[in-house]
Formats: sequence, C-alpha cells, structure tokens
Amino acid sequence: MGGSSSSIKDYQLGQSYFTNADSNLKLTLSPATSILDKKKYTVFQFAKEKGKLNDEAERYVEVLKTTRHPYILRYLTSFTSSQQESVVTEHVIPLDVAVEKQAKEEIYAGLRNILEAILFLHEKSFICHNDISVSSVYVSDDGEWKLAAFENCSKVLRLSKKSFDNDITGFKEFALSVLEYLKDDIETTIAFMKRLGDELSEENKNEPCTLRSILEDPFFKFPYLQALDGIQKLPLKSTEDKNELFRDLHDVLQNMSPLVVCHRFIPILFSHMVITDTIANELFMSHLFASGNDYCVDAKLQPVLDKEHFMKYSLPKILSLYKLRDVTVRLTVMKYLPLYVDCIEKEILQEEVLPELLVGLKDTNDKVVQETFLALASIVAILGGNVVVGGESTTYFFDRTPDFSRFDDSVKDCDVVATKVSDVLKTTKPKKKEVDELMEERKRKRL
Repeated sequence: MGGSSSSIKDYQLGQSYFTNADSNLKLTLSPATSILDKKKYTVFQFAKEKGKLNDEAERYVEVLKTTRHPYILRYLTSFTSSQQESVVTEHVIPLDVAVEKQAKEEIYAGLRNILEAILFLHEKSFICHNDISVSSVYVSDDGEWKLAAFENCSKVLRLSKKSFDNDITGFKEFALSVLEYLKDDIETTIAFMKRLGDELSEENKNEPCTLRSILEDPFFKFPYLQALDGIQKLPLKSTEDKNELFRDLHDVLQNMSPLVVCHRFIPILFSHMVITDTIANELFMSHLFASGNDYCVDAKLQPVLDKEHFMKYSLPKILSLYKLRDVTVRLTVMKYLPLYVDCIEKEILQEEVLPELLVGLKDTNDKVVQETFLALASIVAILGGNVVVGGESTTYFFDRTPDFSRFDDSVKDCDVVATKVSDVLKTTKPKKKEVDELMEERKRKRL
C-alpha cells in the first residue's frame, strides 16, 4: 500500500504497452514518471470487479510484494481504489519490445537470469510459475531480464518435484523460441538448442531433467557471462579468482561489441566495489581509465573503449567519482588522471574538477595531499599555472641558454616572500629585496 501522503496521481503515465481487457487478469501496463523525483517507473494497473481483485490479480500482486530476487521484477509500492489496484515497480519494458535492441550476449545472460529466477521460486519459495513465456519477462534499464506474470503460479509441496514439470518444460520452450529468433550459429548455441529440442520430443518428454542440469550446460559458460558473474560476485571471490578475473578481463572485453561493454560492464566497473578493490587496481584499472591519448600510447596501454565510447560512457562515471569523499576512490581517480585529463572539457576541468582537487590539499592524510599535488601538475598545461595555483604569477626562472638578443631578465619587485604553499595561494607579488634577504639568511645558515 502506498504511503498516506502519496498516490498514483504522483505518477505521470505514458502510453500503455498493452491492456488485457478481455482476459481474466484485466491488466494495463504503462511507463510512468514520478512527479516528485522525476525518475522512471512502470505501473501495473489491475481492474477490480465489484471493488475486489480477482484470484489471478491477487496472486500476481502477492508474489510481487513478497518475493525478492535480482531477477524477479522489483515491487516498490502500490495504491488502491474502488476501481483498480495500481502497482509501481522498477522501470522495465516487455521483452518482446526490448529484445530487438539487445546484443546476443545480453540475450544469453537474460536466459540465465530467468532460469535462476525460476530456481529461486522452486527452491526457496516453493512456487511453480506455470507460465514461462516471452510475455512473462521484462527488461530493466540496465538490460537485465526480470521474471513477472505470476497470475497462474501455485504453491507446491516440498517433496513433490513433479509439480515443477510445467516450469521445466516452459523454460525449454521459451529458451528455444528465443534462440531460434536470435539465429546464432555458434557451436555451443547449436548444441544447446539441439539438447532442448531432443528433451522436448515425445520420446524423451518423460525423461527426468532438472533446471540445475540445464544451468550447468556449456552454453551458460561463455566468457561474457563468466566475466559479468565474476564482477557481480566480487566480494565472494578468493584472491586467486580475482587475479584470474582481472588479468584476463581486458582481453575478454575486447572481444565484445563496445555497446555491450558500455551498457553492461561500465556501470559496475566504476562501482565502489570494483574501484576500491586492490587487485582490480593492480591488474585492470589502468585499462579502464585509459582514453587512448598520447600518454596511453607512450605507456603502451590499451584502453577498454575507443575514445568516442570512452567520452560518452566512461568519462561521466569518472567525473562523478570526484564528488565522493573516499580515500581509495580519490587516490585512484588522481593516479590515472594523465590517462584521461585531456578528454575533460576545459570549463568542467576548471569549475568542477579543480575545486574538488584543491580540497585534497587541506586533508590530514599526507598520501592524499601528495597525490593531489601530482594530479594538479597534470592540469597545469591545460588550465595554466595562474588558474591552478591562484593569484598573480611572476617570472623567477629564465632560460639561460646564450642568446644575446634577449631582453633584460632581472628579477621584478614583489610584495611577499612565499615560504609554503598556502602563501602562494594567497599572495600577489613578493619584493625583490625580501627575496634577496631570505636567500642571504638561508645561505648564512648553511655556512
């Protein structure tokens, strides 16, 4: 039930994806934008009969409300009236609408998502879905497939394994239809499709088969899934597993299309979990932050993405990291600043990045201060010393290479002698006399 201070009127509904007016469910599915936070959501509106939901709608809403799993549609809130029940979920779109824009790797991963969701329903909730099909699946903004459509589900006895047969058959038929649509000619895909077809044939229909055995098929062991799974489960990985993951990750990503890397990997690779991982920093992070600039070329460093995709997808993530007050995150973005600094617009560098860096000069952590100075050095060539240091500057050092055409290079009068960085930041011009006196005093001390 939604909070007393909010209602479905707080959501602006878009054009509906579909309305099942003739079915028992009587469901209307629509995209929505919150008037309060401007975020996108999806609204499922179940029509009531005589002020009550029918049994199918009751089951659907109940499972959504009580089941939590990464690959089951995430329920957020709901609002009720005498005419309908409005359920607000994370923003998703129907699979049959989204699948055309997905790469084959995302489709493979989607099949595994649904398989894991069904296994969760069976093993933890003792629920049989009973209607696994394209219409039961939705796709989230980050490309993940989510299972829904629980109107035909049923509770089963813990010892009654036969009660899950509908889902086993349903998943095989669903996976086969998706792969036939994909028309992939990779050997493991062909072999998996043949397995599904054989197991669905009349002569093998009664042969025992479990969804766990399907999950162990070589089809679900391809590099994309293993890499994505490894990153998502990083906290559970051993040091040896992490070393293997990040040692090979650059090569694995290079064999994928840039859009798949951008949509599925970039968001999680720039997450706090990965950025702060010691092994990731040691073996992989330089590739992630590399833009392909001259510094990368000189260091013979291969970037994960070409410059166009780096600018569009990686750079916004990097810039957002400067706002975090986390020591490891700040040290990481500063360490790799030379790899991408020339990709940042001059205005953003001056108005957003520089102020954040200057905060680091005042920190009690000496390592942060040290690395901040190194980072500031990287942006002097772009913004100029006056902008980076602040205040007015004057010439103290000269090119002493013999050149008799050179004008007089005597030191100019200044106002204040700078003896530490804070003096430089608030000074204008030190006087020549004071500079000379300070230098003489230091000379006497050395003698």
